[in-house]
Amino acid sequence: MATHLQLAFKLSAGYQPPAPRKNYQAAICIYPATIYSHLYNHLYKNLSMHYSQLGTRLRHLLELLDGDVSKCYSACGLEHYKPRYTPVMRALMHKRDVTIGEIVASARLSQPAVSQTVKDMVTQGLVELVTGSDARERRVRLTRKGILLLPRLKAHWLATVYAEKSLNTELPIPLSDLLDTAINALEKHPFQDRIQGQIPAEMKKR
Repeated sequence: MATHLQLAFKLSAGYQPPAPRKNYQAAICIYPATIYSHLYNHLYKNLSMHYSQLGTRLRHLLELLDGDVSKCYSACGLEHYKPRYTPVMRALMHKRDVTIGEIVASARLSQPAVSQTVKDMVTQGLVELVTGSDARERRVRLTRKGILLLPRLKAHWLATVYAEKSLNTELPIPLSDLLDTAINALEKHPFQDRIQGQIPAEMKKR
């Protein structure tokens, strides 16, 4: 049985419904084309305002959070420090050096994202890449400049914790809890699979 969304997909792709059939019991003719057309118009009239804006809202939320965090870093004299450096700095707070893989595991970020962040931090002079016990292994280590930033960063992070607690008092559930729940749900059942499950098979690439 096709869902309303799948019917809408079919109709938007030029789907031609079956020929009309006669309902002898009711002594009337039922025209599927008319029914589907009405359904299509009803769906798109009522769903047009319900298109998913999840990505847009998430980007806006990130702008509101990361944007203000960046402004606060600048106000603390950390003009060139970026919020995305934080997982790397925290991974290095208690260890002399770490691998990219260790940062990926602790921060739950993708390896390309971490590698690009480390590359940027090397350019800023905050970290350096050193050879590990295995000559093929590259490890990340704080530079003197990076070490000197830590006291100021810790003070900023503590202030951010209090700001998060203040925000959570205005929300029905803590934002971090909601994000963790969403992340765990998507790791078990990816969003791509959820979308693909609503698209008719005939519209998918072979």
